[in-house]
Amino acid sequence: MGNSGEDKAKHRSCPVCACNDRKVMKTIVMKVSEDYHLPESYDVVVCGKCGLVYADTEASMEDYDWYYTHCNFYSDDSKDDHFQRFKVVEVFLDKYVSREAVLLEIGAGNGRFEMELKEHGYVHITGTDPSEESVRRLRENGIASYVANIYSEVPIEENEKYDCIFLFEVAEHLLIPGKGIENVSKMLKKDGIFMISVPDYSQIGNDPSSIPNMYIINI
Repeated sequence: MGNSGEDKAKHRSCPVCACNDRKVMKTIVMKVSEDYHLPESYDVVVCGKCGLVYADTEASMEDYDWYYTHCNFYSDDSKDDHFQRFKVVEVFLDKYVSREAVLLEIGAGNGRFEMELKEHGYVHITGTDPSEESVRRLRENGIASYVANIYSEVPIEENEKYDCIFLFEVAEHLLIPGKGIENVSKMLKKDGIFMISVPDYSQIGNDPSSIPNMYIINI
């Protein structure tokens, strides 16, 4: 590991502006199981054009698909406080989304957020996840669900289907975020609501249990 700032071989362009001018801030080295299909190290870099800090990895989208499909599971005893998340989102739901709205969460994990929605009277709820295990658990809890990731081709019947789409702590994992957000746009109805949250690592030291930053986008 290091923090030399030396410019290493480029693997990934900036996912925001596509610039290849970047500076290495730190190299992360991990012990990774061969089953994960992921490299044991990557560079944290800053884009020389737009200033975005991102992971410069040699892993491909296929590598990440394998990992999230086969190795990344959320158990029923997850410590994620989805009730707290619902309380944060509730004010926006009450303002913008009716109980009869058609809802989708991409990357639903253990489905606890869907269960909170159901318990609070929302009727039309769907969850997707790359993991068959996660989808099985969603279905066992009475939630409509199917195996997919944010890059999956959008079926014709899903075009402009949803009034509101949730993307919680997924965007920071995306190798090609533009493609994922394009798919979200295809699935949202005209004037649909897109709720997205990402971690604010500057706050972790102050309050490790704090909910990540939430953004509400009208597409």
